[in-house]
Amino acid sequence: MTGKLLGAALIGAAAVWGFAARQRQLRQRRELVSSLQQALGHMASAIRCQRQPMTPLLTELARRQVCGGYFAAILREVKSHTPLQTAWKQAFAELPDGETAEILLAVELTGDETHLLAGLEYAQLRLRQLGEQREQGDRRDRRLTGAALFSAAGLLVILLI
Repeated sequence: MTGKLLGAALIGAAAVWGFAARQRQLRQRRELVSSLQQALGHMASAIRCQRQPMTPLLTELARRQVCGGYFAAILREVKSHTPLQTAWKQAFAELPDGETAEILLAVELTGDETHLLAGLEYAQLRLRQLGEQREQGDRRDRRLTGAALFSAAGLLVILLI
């Protein structure tokens, strides 16, 4: 009997662990999109209002918690004389999230200030929309995943007992 109870407890723990792992993964994905959206907004604002050059701006963005590594990679490449657009594409091609990468790879960092700002603001808008879509999808996914995991765990426990 204790073996069955131990098995049931292990199955329940595995279901809880699986659910928590999935939620952590979804939360990290949302945080990355949100952080990148805020970074692009900061870039646009710094370029428009402060006329801040790109190198100090990238240095500042490289300090960000969630997305700073991508901007640090861009900064390293730019300092090694790689063109900014090429460095941007190399850094964001490494994103594990294809939709976010697609949005950022479409940003053109060439041309005049108006063209640059329009591209940054459009990418920021698309990231905001993606974040909102994901938030809704994640709520739905949370309910479905939780129901499926706990139902399956409950059935296994019933079979064991």
